[in-house]
Amino acid sequence: MYHISNDKRSKESSGWIFDALERLMEKKRFENISITDVCKEAKIGRVTFYRHYDTLEDVLRKKSDELFEEFIPYCKDYNQRKTSGSGLLVPFLRYWYVNPKIIQLIIQADKTYILTDSINRLISISKLLPLKEHNIDLEEDSYFSAVVNSVILCILIEWIKKGQNLAPDDLAERILTKMKKTIESNTFI
Repeated sequence: MYHISNDKRSKESSGWIFDALERLMEKKRFENISITDVCKEAKIGRVTFYRHYDTLEDVLRKKSDELFEEFIPYCKDYNQRKTSGSGLLVPFLRYWYVNPKIIQLIIQADKTYILTDSINRLISISKLLPLKEHNIDLEEDSYFSAVVNSVILCILIEWIKKGQNLAPDDLAERILTKMKKTIESNTFI
């Protein structure tokens, strides 16, 4: 678990720790990086690390949670500016198109369950804004919530693995068109 207070010094040292882990992951595999390595790279003491985090995974989790939380106002703003067809997939992909690094690091570390947790937290915090407008409450239906989480996660991971080879709008259109066809033909599942 991570425990970062809102004071400037705490946020600053948390940033140093993440930056150090990111630099180390450019040179070696996540499982071969120790807390001592991160502390040396960040030029901080172990006490500082443990004041903020329990494990190295928590460093990735914190950054993931931060970015997923920042997505909420981004999505609200996007859907307020959009005149028709408000949805989640296009703004979600646009957001991650410009913020892919944490997703890349989590995939590289083989810790994709961190993304699942962040998406679940996003669902509980925002109730996925566009769906709320259509009286779809993901917290009420855990099965549908699991479907949304899985679809979003799989799309995001595959897209990042492929180097974001499609523009966000093109990818969303491709996926939504194919999903609609398969649902209409009762061949989705």
